Amino acid sequence: VLAHLPEERVASIVDEYGLPSASPTTIDDESTLRSELASIRERGHAFNEEEFGRGFHGVGVPLFDESEDALGAISVSGPKRNLQGEYFREELPNVLKQTANQIEFNYIYDVQS
Repeated sequence: VLAHLPEERVASIVDEYGLPSASPTTIDDESTLRSELASIRERGHAFNEEEFGRGFHGVGVPLFDESEDALGAISVSGPKRNLQGEYFREELPNVLKQTANQIEFNYIYDVQS
């Protein structure tokens, strides 16, 4: 979700909460964060590679409303041994994007009816 917020909002969140490190791979400087957020926007999904805990990986995708505003996100996480390789990098993000598209469709349809 952070990748799809306005720059001013991202700066405000970083100012308020900082970038505390939860693991050796956590992004803890603003320049690297901004670069990673740009990459996330470009590919359409985010990876968590042990940023929140050793041995855990995850993939997340945003959920958008009809105005393309990020409403939230869905993600899957689990043991690194189960989430790696092509499954982790390609298949899982595609499944999550398909699921997100269905949720968005249902949300937009329900809101408009």
